[in-house]
Amino acid sequence: MSNLNKKSSSYKDRIDYILTGCLYCWYIWISKIGLALQNGVFRIIRLLGSVFLPKKYLYKLCRNQVNGKKDLDIMFRDLEYGDDIRTAKNMVFFTCIGFIALPVSFVSCTICSLIGWDPVMDWMRYGSGIVLPILLTLLTIFGVSMLTKTSCDPHFYLPYFKKFKKRDGKWLKRWKRYTILLFLGSILLIALSVGLLFLCLFIHRNIHEPFN
Repeated sequence: MSNLNKKSSSYKDRIDYILTGCLYCWYIWISKIGLALQNGVFRIIRLLGSVFLPKKYLYKLCRNQVNGKKDLDIMFRDLEYGDDIRTAKNMVFFTCIGFIALPVSFVSCTICSLIGWDPVMDWMRYGSGIVLPILLTLLTIFGVSMLTKTSCDPHFYLPYFKKFKKRDGKWLKRWKRYTILLFLGSILLIALSVGLLFLCLFIHRNIHEPFN
């Protein structure tokens, strides 16, 4: 029993480490894009100010931009509560959806096959058709929330971020590839999960029903 607990905890630790690495890569990408947009806007404002404003007001404008950058760094790039890390967490959340949605769809189709598709179809046909998609969505969101609960906790990922910063460029490039592959894989699994549900409905309507 203890060996099973050790194996399950080691698997969970590996998953948390992978998701934390993806979170770090998403944060880097989002921060770079946001910083590039911010600097571009500031350059345009300074350029327009140098054309239309006197030097006295241009100096004030530049000073306000310096102070504004500090506020924007706190607002966007704070590692605990900034908008960039929140967006990165959302991307990790979306990355995990496909890996939960496919098992949920498979289990749903299995349950419907065991209890019979006719009661399920009747239940959906008489005003409850929206309930099943909502239920499957809630189950998927709950599963993803439990999966990403640890990796998206600042107390967990902040020490890892410090370690990741000390890694070399090869490590970062490799993990960026992993992040992209997991993201694309999640999109594929979401499509497969939706396709599986429609396939089960198609089989029931076109193959099962004609023989009843």
